[in-house]
Amino acid sequence: MANARSKRTRVARMVPRMRRPSARIPLGLAIVALSVGGVWWVVDDMNTLEPYLITTTDVVAGTPLSDIAFDEILLASPGHALDVLRPGEETIDVDRRVAADIPAGSLISRGHVEVPPPANTTTFTATLDVGGAPWLVPGAHVEVWVAAPLPDQSFSVPVVIAPRALVVGVRMDEGFAADSTQVTVDIQVNRRELPSLIHARANDYSIQVSPVVAESR
Repeated sequence: MANARSKRTRVARMVPRMRRPSARIPLGLAIVALSVGGVWWVVDDMNTLEPYLITTTDVVAGTPLSDIAFDEILLASPGHALDVLRPGEETIDVDRRVAADIPAGSLISRGHVEVPPPANTTTFTATLDVGGAPWLVPGAHVEVWVAAPLPDQSFSVPVVIAPRALVVGVRMDEGFAADSTQVTVDIQVNRRELPSLIHARANDYSIQVSPVVAESR
């Protein structure tokens, strides 16, 4: 009798107890599902197709945007809009025009679109030894100084030719042998100031620019 009870006890101990389902399992599955859905949304958002303009023919520098024939093309933007013209921008300002030759089938960068200067201004280009100056950027106003060369290899006292010229372009040479101190600057000046600047450049005058200091009130 005692042996029978002992056997039943051992059998009972050998039967594993069933555990209740853990709440962690559905919670983990939900987190995984949310993660997958979030990644899909980010990837889908980064590859949204957006309309852009491309040229259908070769375009010559100086051509108004309103005279250019465009086609629309859909492109996948890398999470943000590309810095090129989009449909509708070609008619915003009829005075805007391209600043460089553009082949057919090309996107037009907004950096290649400019507004022509007023009729009483023109652009003068000079090479200056002020490469890297933080104030020499497109849109800045500068004073243009010139100094005549002297027989002793020095220069005369500089004089201001253009008291408030507008910087419209800044370019630096590239390559292994490029001089980082030199920069080519396109300056918008009054037409009355242009003859003096051309004379200075033709006769090896020193031409320099300095930032216009705001007048104190």
